[in-house]
This record gives sequence, C-alpha cells and structure tokens, in this order.
Amino acid sequence: MLAGELARFDERIEKLRALRASTSERIQALDRTLARLDARVAPTAGGVVRANTRFGRRGAFTAFIVEQLQRALPEALDTVEIAQRCAAHFGLTFDTKRDFLVFQKRDVKLVLRTLREANRIQSTRQPGRYGPNLWRWGGKQFDLRSLLTAQQPRRTRSPEPAHGVDDDANPHADDAHASRAGDR
Repeated sequence: MLAGELARFDERIEKLRALRASTSERIQALDRTLARLDARVAPTAGGVVRANTRFGRRGAFTAFIVEQLQRALPEALDTVEIAQRCAAHFGLTFDTKRDFLVFQKRDVKLVLRTLREANRIQSTRQPGRYGPNLWRWGGKQFDLRSLLTAQQPRRTRSPEPAHGVDDDANPHADDAHASRAGDR
C-alpha cells in the first residue's frame, strides 16, 4: 500500500517537472517577445496572476454539481458522492485522504451551500451525522402565478357585514354600538 503511494507520488512529481519545464519555456518566449516590443518594460512588471483554471470555464464546477443533482432526482446525493463525481469528472487526483477532504469542504460544500442559500437545492441530514450531508435539487421554486396570488389580499368565505348593515344577524351588535358610543 505504501509502495503504491510512493509510486503515485513519483508519477505526480514527474508530471509537475514536465509542467514546470514547459511553463518556463513559455515564460522565456514571452520575455523575448516583450523585449522586442518594448525593452523598457520589465518582464516582472505584471506580477504573478493566479487564475482559477482547475475546473475549466467560469461556472463549470457549479454547473456540473447542478447537473448531477438534477440527474439524481428524486433521490438526494451524499456530499462524499458529489465530491467523488466532481473529482472523476474534472480529473482531479489527491495524494492523501486529507487532500480529498479539503477539496470536499473547500470547493464542493461551498458550492452546495451557495446553491442552498439561493433556494436552488435542499439539504437534509442523515440520522447520526453532523451537519447537512444529503443534497437534493429543487428549492422553493416560485412561478409568476404564485407570486401574484401571494400579493393579493386574502378573501374569507363569508365576509363580515359593514357596521349598521344586518345588525339583527349579529347578536353582539348592540355591545359594539355601545362601546363605540362610550368612546366618543
């Protein structure tokens, strides 16, 4: 087991060395191009930019999680299952279990909580577990008709008559008139 982990580390180190070499070549090519365009500009003037390109285009990670939750309907997905699907889809490898847990907490749960706060998904908790760990597509969805209905005043089945109208049907009409007369 440990020998397998060492082999995986060595494989990862070789990939990183190759990536470092190709990145270094690109930087040197850009520096040469910049020097030809304007020698007064220092190659380090732009500073370091750490663009987030781990998941492809902007929003791809959230879109993938939404797609997985929609496909699972009417069932809910566990946080670990969602994280495993994301790792497989985006080709992520983790050197340790701790690295996977950090990814699950930092990336996956952040998206899930954001979707829940936007009322796009629902969360529940399995008995014996701490915190929400089951996620289902579909929050409180509102359509135009339900919003309009909520804005209109509610009507009762039998509206109360206006004062002075049909007082004979109201046994407390005299009490109501007496209390108003006393208020004057």
